[in-house]
Amino acid sequence: MDILNLLIISLILLLLYISIRKTILNNYKLEEIKNSKIRTHKLVFNNRQILVYSLTSPSNAANRSIGANKNFKEKKLKNPNYKPFDFRYEEYKLAFLNS
Repeated sequence: MDILNLLIISLILLLLYISIRKTILNNYKLEEIKNSKIRTHKLVFNNRQILVYSLTSPSNAANRSIGANKNFKEKKLKNPNYKPFDFRYEEYKLAFLNS
């Protein structure tokens, strides 16, 4: 396969990706649920309601984000031993065990 064919195939795949992405973004909206303890969104797809949870990454790099979180700061003031791992654990517990 020569380079021209590869470029044509790549361009077709890119255009297909852009088309599919636009269709999804225009037709399926995530509606934020404000009163939940973790960031939650509702997606309606084929007459089904799907709850989507935005969870903090389990990486060490996410600790900075957790440290800036308002809920984490409040809990840290009440308990000085409260760590980012504890915050992340509570978040994952709500998403996976209470849903």
